[in-house]
Parts: sequence; C-alpha cells; structure tokens
Amino acid sequence: MHSILILFTTLSLLFAKDINHKVQSIKKDATISSFTRGENDSQINELRTSREDTTTIWFEDFEGDIEWTGLDLTMPSGMWHVDDFDTPDGTGMAWWMGDVEINGYLDHVYLTLDTEEILVPSGGHLTFDLNYNVEGIAGAEAPYNGWDGSNVRISIDGGNTWSVISGSPSYNSSSLYSFGSEHGEGPNIAGWGGSSNGWVSADFDLSAYATQNVKIRFAFASDPAYCTVENPAMFGLIVDNISLGDFSNTGVDDGTLTPGSMVPVSGDLWHVYEDATAPSPTHAAGCFDASTNTYVPEMENYFISPEITLDNTSNVLYFFDFSFKAGILDTGTFPITDYFYVEVESNGIWNSVSNPTGEASTDNFVFTGETLLWSKWSESYTYNDITALAGQTIRFRVGLHSNADAPTSIGFHIDDFEVTEIRYNPIPMVQNLNIEAGDGIIHLTWNPIGGGGSEELSYDTDDGSGSSFENGIFSASSIFVAGEYFNAPFGATTTVETAKVFGYGSNTETETTLYGYAAVGNIIAATPTYSKAITLTTNTWNSIDLGADNWTFDSDFVLGVDVGAFSDTPGDTTYIYAPIDETAIPSSNSWVNFGSWSTWASVAASNNLGDGEWGIRAVIH
Repeated sequence: MHSILILFTTLSLLFAKDINHKVQSIKKDATISSFTRGENDSQINELRTSREDTTTIWFEDFEGDIEWTGLDLTMPSGMWHVDDFDTPDGTGMAWWMGDVEINGYLDHVYLTLDTEEILVPSGGHLTFDLNYNVEGIAGAEAPYNGWDGSNVRISIDGGNTWSVISGSPSYNSSSLYSFGSEHGEGPNIAGWGGSSNGWVSADFDLSAYATQNVKIRFAFASDPAYCTVENPAMFGLIVDNISLGDFSNTGVDDGTLTPGSMVPVSGDLWHVYEDATAPSPTHAAGCFDASTNTYVPEMENYFISPEITLDNTSNVLYFFDFSFKAGILDTGTFPITDYFYVEVESNGIWNSVSNPTGEASTDNFVFTGETLLWSKWSESYTYNDITALAGQTIRFRVGLHSNADAPTSIGFHIDDFEVTEIRYNPIPMVQNLNIEAGDGIIHLTWNPIGGGGSEELSYDTDDGSGSSFENGIFSASSIFVAGEYFNAPFGATTTVETAKVFGYGSNTETETTLYGYAAVGNIIAATPTYSKAITLTTNTWNSIDLGADNWTFDSDFVLGVDVGAFSDTPGDTTYIYAPIDETAIPSSNSWVNFGSWSTWASVAASNNLGDGEWGIRAVIH
C-alpha cells in the first residue's frame, strides 16, 4: 500500500500577506515527517541540459465549454445489488458489493446489506456462502492490523445499534483501519481482509440469541487509498444463500434485504463560476458552496480533466502548472482533518503528483494550507514534473476532502491549468578523444565542449547606458534576493567569468552580496553555491570579476543580489534596490527569494507592481 502524506510548506509573497501552507506530514499510520523546499535541490543535478523551446501543449482557462467532470465519492457507488457477476454454482444471482463500472469497489466507502427482522430459533445458525477479494492486511501498523475489509453484525433493537459477531471462517484481522480510522469506529473492529480465494461456506452460531428478533448486517468499509482502481483483481465482496431460521435469500431482490451507505452524501461542489480576480477572467473552477462561499463537512469531491497525450520522444521534459487559491484551515490530526488532492492518472491508476509513477518507495502527498491570493502551484508546492509519464495518455484530478467539522474558509479554486513541453539539447559528447599508451602511462586529449569563447547573457533591453532602468524594487522592512535566471547555452559546464549588475539608487556606492544558485527547469536551489561581497556604484553598470573564483554550473543558473533595507547603526539605513527594466515585459527570467523562490511576474501581479527584467547580466565561457 502506498502511504498518503499530508504536505505542508510555507510560501511568503513579497509586499503581501504571508501565505502559510500549514504543515504536518501524515500517512495512514499517522507518522509525522517533515518537508522543506531544500529537498528538491537534488533535482538540480538530475538534468544536464540546455533548453531550446518551451511549448504549451494543453491549456484550460475554464472559459466557454469545458470537458472536466466532477466525482463525488460520498455517493454510494458500488451499492449492494443482485448480480450474476459470480455465484457459487456459476448460475443464477448473488448479492454483490461491487460497482459494475469498475467491477469492484472505490476508496472511502462504508456499505451495508441488512436483513429484515428474523426470529432466531433454538440452536439457530446463520449460514451463507462468501467470496471476497479486497486489499490485503499486510503493512498496517498498531493499533491496526488490516486495511479494507468486511464483517457480519447483529442488532437486537431493530437496527438502532449493531455489534460485530464472529463465526467460521475466522476473521483474519482483529483491527481494520477502514472501519476504525477512516470511518471513526476506533480500533479492534475485526473483519476479513485480503482474499477468500474463492467461495467458502460461512457458519455463525447464534444460539445465544435464541427466541430473539434480530437483524443481520453484512458490512464493508474501505480506506482512502488502494482499491479496485489500483488492482482490478479486487472485486469486493459477494454473499449468497443466506439462511437463518425461517429466513432465506438466494440472490433475490425481494425486499428482505436492504442496501445502505454509512457515509454522509456531501454533494459535488466543483463548478465553474465567475471570478473577476481570476488569473484569466472571467471564470475559474472551485470546490465550494456558492451560497455560503465555503465548503461542507464530510466531502470527498474530485474534478477530473480530459485526457492529455504526452509524446514519447527523446530530449523532452514535461511539466504542469496551474493557478490556485485555497482555504484549508483544519488543524486536526490525519485522517480526521481537511486536505486537498492534486493527482495524475498513470496507466489507469491515480497517484499524487508527488509520486506520478506510483513508486512503492515514494510518498503520495495530499496538501493543506491557505492563500486568499491566486498563486502558482509550482511555486507553492513544487511537485509539477511529469516527464516520467512521457508516452502515456494521462488525466489530472484535483479534489477536496473534509471531516465532520463545519468549515469556514474558501475551499479549493483553480484556473489556467496547463501542460508544457520543454525540448532541450542533450549534453554534447566530447570530440576528438585520443588515447595514447606508453611506459605505463595513458595520455588522454580531447577538444573542449562548447567551442571556447565568451558570451554575454542578458534579458533586459538596455543599450548599456542604463536608460532602461527607471525604477527599482526594494522592501523597507526586510532583505530579499532579486535573481536573474540564465538558460545555459551549452550542454556542459558553464563558467561565469563576469557578473554585471546595474546600480540603482541615490547613494554613490552601496555594499551588498552577489549570489550564484544552481537551477534547472525553473527549479532553483534553496541555498546558493557561491557568494561574494560586492560594492555597486549607482547609475552605472558594475562588472564583477568572477573568473578567479571559479563560479561554474552544470546547467542553468541564477545570479542574485541582496536588496532591501540595511542598517549598520541606529538611524542610519541604506536601501539597496533591484534595478528593473519595465520595458522587458512580460518577464521570463526575473525571480525573487523571500523565504522561497517565486517569479517576479507573479509577485508583481499580486501586488500591483511593475513587471520587468532585473538589471543583472552574466558573461560566460
């Protein structure tokens, strides 16, 4: 079973209220683990590429007709019904707890099949035929020793209260997670998990209930992860030839057996609505009640995209991204808390975007937090690389889960969902490699990759006079890094010989720090690889020699400088500005680090500030 973790991280927006994705990491056994943006730094070294072209291959702005569909898992899908799916004799009908659309069951269900009242005779036995195949019991941790499963229950008060009863075959789990944790009945609810390996005969001695009127319940429950969708062999639960005293049912829907669901139906709240603040007005999609602007308790709602086909060609990366705002404020302990999903379908199986290929050793995260401002998924939670799914036809789904507490916040909203394709140059091979042996020594010679020479990289439009920088950005209350993202033109190691920074401000000279960060695919390392104290002369381009410092990068990189308010002595404050070329719009390479990396374009848009490229250049070899 794949674990489910609830992922929290923190994203702060410059010049705006902080966005706090309140965090605890959870999985079924409630183990807590931490997450930091720095964990993604290893991705920097996984690719050695020079990007050529980025293309949006699929885009949804929720304007006009859309092909997304809603799914409410609190609806009693897979209700008990009579069916010829499988029977003990191979003919006739039996009572099957299974959804005919998938030939099995879904996550987060609690389905029941109740008899009418039956008078138990002296020495009475409940007998029936039983066949089940559900999630196995392995992997559950204390206080549970099983996952999905079923059991038999009895009521002596007309169905007001129920008790689990046991018989033959014996239950193979004494504490099922599905009943106990997922559906709140607590530990020590026994039942059958795994597979019966075909039809078996069941016998329950009810002589202790002789002369009493009882109801019998066949109950099945599943947890929030791993069902027939992941394993088509798991068909659910089937019973037939039920007999107790004068009661008998051989797979006939004659009103003596009543199907039911113990999961409250919340309704499907996903819908397209008008939002003038949306990144691409006038519409967005949201999971909330339009009459209250919040969501409801006991939800399990999904919104599912149409199919998207990814090519299976070499030298191509695939990423997705979307804008979102969310208000998931529940502080409960998993699984009795609220959270939202972002998942992708791979080979018919849904996985969290933290684990798109469904690797057993990789965590499947769900997410929580609050931002009332539209934010980018890639900048908030980082899990947006789906390159591993190249060659597949995929779908995305976003979802919202809530517990029984009454929510007060805005739910989950999305807009501008896109999938991009990045075609890149692979690492060039070393040319003219020569090997000469002699006297126990091997001599290697080769031509350098890249052809030698220097090149200046820039994204601003300045002609060298500084006239393009008519404005500067700073924070009066803190220090942040303004960084320019450079796409390396060579597929091998790049050496930065010189950094050029335009000095903006009223002071003659200002002291700050220059940083160098490793980067790839718009993922920037959390900590710098290099740093250097520098002095900037204002109103001119400043050249900083880095050749002797050997600033080298294996792929893309970011050069950044500290900007903000610096105070060495009380009452003496120096402001360092980030020079911005507001004619170079929309910006594509300007970033800021105010606790975590964000594009300047998104920060500027959220705070009504000018967009543009920073006055930072790189001379590389």
